[in-house]
Amino acid sequence: MLSNATKYNSENGSITVKLNYNTLAHQVVISVIDTGEGIEENLLPTLFQHFYEGKYRSYNTIGTGIGLALTKDLVTLHKGEIKVESKVGVGSTFTVVLPSNKDSYDPYQIDESITIRKNAVIDALVDEGEELPSSEVKFDETRHLLLVEDNLELLYAMNRIFSSKYNVFTATNGAEAIDILKEKEIHIIISDIMMPEIDGLSLCQYTKSHLEYSHIPVILLTAKQTEEDMIEGYKYGADSYFAKPPSFPLLYARVDNLLEKAERVKVDFRKQLVFDSKELDYNSIDQDFLQQAVDTVNKYLSDADFDLTKFVSEMFTSRTTLNDKLKSLTGLTPIAFINHIRLNAARLAMEKNPDVQIAEVAFSVGFNDPRYFSTAFKKKYGSSPSDYIHQIHNKEE
Repeated sequence: MLSNATKYNSENGSITVKLNYNTLAHQVVISVIDTGEGIEENLLPTLFQHFYEGKYRSYNTIGTGIGLALTKDLVTLHKGEIKVESKVGVGSTFTVVLPSNKDSYDPYQIDESITIRKNAVIDALVDEGEELPSSEVKFDETRHLLLVEDNLELLYAMNRIFSSKYNVFTATNGAEAIDILKEKEIHIIISDIMMPEIDGLSLCQYTKSHLEYSHIPVILLTAKQTEEDMIEGYKYGADSYFAKPPSFPLLYARVDNLLEKAERVKVDFRKQLVFDSKELDYNSIDQDFLQQAVDTVNKYLSDADFDLTKFVSEMFTSRTTLNDKLKSLTGLTPIAFINHIRLNAARLAMEKNPDVQIAEVAFSVGFNDPRYFSTAFKKKYGSSPSDYIHQIHNKEE
């Protein structure tokens, strides 16, 4: 029925599929409605005959003449009926009526062992042929996922999958999602594109254009699968793109991959002696933010009074935003970030001049207590400043 509705539809036409249930008659009613050229009334009785090919050749399609005949045979086997209504120039409606009560079937056609579960359709979608994470997956309470989908069955399926490993928050449109972003710490977003109020593309654009959320990976789900649609999604800053319905194992793996990638970038940042944003995979907003943070600490490198309050003021942001943003990008709190930059600067100074005095280095990077500086340096690099200088001197010799 769908195949024929496609073949004989008009250009830019539409196909509507309706599913209804007649509670009094215990019947399922399925309708396929197209906006094609319609069928002449005198031809309607012959539609379900074997080898009837209709006007397929005028539409440059290939037919066998058994499609609707086979459909009628299958419907008849299910004790149902199929009928068609059509008007030339308007379109056609094919309707299948199937009984759903036991009395309509012979005893040998009924299997009492089958139990229909609640959400059986979605369970089948998730379970059949899908190698999903086992129940032994370790739950990570530090990771928060935001699922945004107005299809409640798909939202339920994704929630079911990801809640075994992550804290999951759900929304049915972009407006609800933004409210959650403002209240919760979110680490990754999976969002449908076509939604009421605020759609997925707008949600992605909002996320990527606001400093507070620009680091959050966004995966877009869409029924549109053209290359142009995907390009549009990436222009809005999407990190990944999945056609609906998605492969759940692949989607699960992509979420893990994006979260692991964010952790690797944090580690790579902490390994750098001199900050180089080009070597790290940050978007432009995050890159500018980190560069500003590094430059600000370097500006006050020798100032022992440079503290969190001054840092917040120089960054023109709130204390909460500065803390959350630095932790998301580097894994460091603002105070730890300041010490990280200072100790890296101290290490570079000692590498350039092995004869430098420890106290001199300490004061130059904002430590007014050389002993505390030595303790902090050893904790970070595994050796005291004097031992580190000695190691450098021996290497040069």
